[in-house]
Amino acid sequence: MAYLMVKGLTHLQKVTSMSVSSVADHIFKSTFLARTYRFLTEMLVLLFACYFFVATEAKASDPQKIELGVLVTSLHDLNSDKGNFSAELWVWTKAKTNLNFELARVEITSFDNKHPKYFDIDTKTPISNERVHTARKLGATFLHNYDLKNFPFDRQVLKIHLEHTQEYADTWAFITDPQSGIDKSLMVEGWKIDSLKTRVSKKSYDSNFGLTELNPSFSRVTVEIDMKREAVLTFFKLTLGLVVAVVIAMLASLLPPDNDDLFSSRVGLLGATLLAVVVSQQFADTKAGDTTAVTLIDSLHMLGSLAILALFVCTLVSRFACLNDNYSRYSRIFDRSAIFLISIIFFMFFAVWTFMAAGS
Repeated sequence: MAYLMVKGLTHLQKVTSMSVSSVADHIFKSTFLARTYRFLTEMLVLLFACYFFVATEAKASDPQKIELGVLVTSLHDLNSDKGNFSAELWVWTKAKTNLNFELARVEITSFDNKHPKYFDIDTKTPISNERVHTARKLGATFLHNYDLKNFPFDRQVLKIHLEHTQEYADTWAFITDPQSGIDKSLMVEGWKIDSLKTRVSKKSYDSNFGLTELNPSFSRVTVEIDMKREAVLTFFKLTLGLVVAVVIAMLASLLPPDNDDLFSSRVGLLGATLLAVVVSQQFADTKAGDTTAVTLIDSLHMLGSLAILALFVCTLVSRFACLNDNYSRYSRIFDRSAIFLISIIFFMFFAVWTFMAAGS
């Protein structure tokens, strides 16, 4: 009996010991899981807070968008000699009412200060409770650097810059209105208007305007008017005298150099055609305007002058051959060969340069 009691107590002790151990393990595991769960929850909340903070800051740092549109209603007085052109245009903006945006603070750059300009008073029209539409009309003469290397087949991209001067580009930024364009009835004599584009950019200056910690940039909208000169008749008028002079010089080179009177006439005609080419080039310069660039017309006239000069040199060679009995019979063959070769070179370069300029 005592043995059984002792054995029972021993078994009870083992069972009790195992239960206590299991309970302790269970409590430890529960505490570890709770701490782990709490740690993960806190990290997740922290990540969400960081994301919300970064998103809020990024949203707050985005510049306010101001929609700007342009309609060109008049374009005239394209003057390559003075390097300017005149235009009239409507400018409008759409902005949030709380921005208190003023269209008068938009600077129109590239003005020619020698000519008067005018502005209409801004008109403001509420679009909704949150947005307002502002518009004005302006007319002015703008500066433009004409590229005349392909004159009279030149293409010009006239530019008008509208720049924000009230706030920096990281605070207020322009976006273009897709309704921008050019009046379809607008026509410019001697020119064909291909397209009008508006392009947004940032204008940075090489100065901080006295603010030592800033290097400011401003939002800018550039209006680009792509135009091509209607050049067929102009090209014909400017090159007709040149071609006629070169052809007459070639025909004059057929006069026999062994006759003194005909040789004098030949030399006189070559000199007259060379003078005609120079006068023709001066006439072409008055049409192209005052420019330091070598235009297509200049290149063709220089080519014509070289062709006549080559014919003049060939005339002298042919004359000396006639004076030498051993070579007098070859003078006519030499003249015809020289005329053929010079005419091929002249008209080949004339055609190639013209087609290259017209296709650009």
